[in-house]
Parts: sequence; C-alpha cells; structure tokens
Amino acid sequence: MLADPPVPAVFQILASELRWRLLSALSRSDRQVHELVHLVDHPANLVSYHLKRLRSERLVTERRSSADARDVYYSLDFDRLRTLYLAAGSALHPGLAVTGEPDLVDLPPNDPTRVLFLCTHNSARSQMAEAIMRQMGGDGVTVVSAGSEPSSVHPDAVAVLAGLGIDISGVQSKHFD
Repeated sequence: MLADPPVPAVFQILASELRWRLLSALSRSDRQVHELVHLVDHPANLVSYHLKRLRSERLVTERRSSADARDVYYSLDFDRLRTLYLAAGSALHPGLAVTGEPDLVDLPPNDPTRVLFLCTHNSARSQMAEAIMRQMGGDGVTVVSAGSEPSSVHPDAVAVLAGLGIDISGVQSKHFD
C-alpha cells in the first residue's frame, strides 16, 4: 500500500475559514488590523493570531506607513500564493503541473482597463491622476475621477498639467454618485 503524500502546507493554511476570509479581504486591498477585524467580524486577538500564521507562511506581508511609520498595513503576497498553489497541484498529480505561463486574466482583447480615482474634492490630485492615466493608457484604458465633496478644479492643477502638455482646463469636479 502506498503512503499518501502529506497535505501541502498551502492547503492546510487555506483550509481555515477565517484565514480564507482574511486572504480574500487582502486580495482586494492592503488593510490594517482594525479594518480586517471589521470585515471578518472576529475579535482582534483572533485576527492577529491568524495574520501571524499567514505571515509565518509568507503569504501575507506587513509594512509600516510611509507617513509616520505608526500604522501597519498587511498585504497578500500574490506571487508566493500562486507559486505554492501551483506546486501543490503539481505534487498531487503531474497532469496538474503548469507548463509555460498560464493566462492569469482572460479578458477580451478589445475591453479597456477601467480605472477610477476617488478623493474628497476631486479638485487636484484625482483630476491630475485621471488626465495622466488617460494620456499614458490611450485606448487601452477608460479612466474617470470623482469626489465625495466635489468643488472646482484647482488652477494649480490645470497649470502643472499644462506644463506637461496635458490640457484639463475644461474639466469639472464630479460627485462619485
């Protein structure tokens, strides 16, 4: 009788419903602990314990904020998760081995990437980001910006972009609704 191979560590770590929910939340954005506590509706000590487990497997990384280094943000290491996941499949059966580079995103070739820049007033940074992204992305990107309390586009934003050859003199701030 053949001995069963051990369950790959990545499957053991993913088997926990709470760790799965944490990874799911981190797959959409970097998060602080208090945000994760709210999203998964579990106590902070339990969330911290499971984050420690995910960090020990190097599936989750942490970084301090660049502003004042007080806040800690957690993020999913997509490359590490992908590598472990593909290796686990390959260990189960050679037919699950990946040959070549798999298509990670299967989008129709004519669909542009959509980007939304949000900020409070939609008066400078988001307007500038929208204009720069639109210029850099060309037809491959559909980009908009909006704000929660729109005001008017700041004249300095118009001037700075004009200096780069980008005209936003006719744009208006928009509400995210």
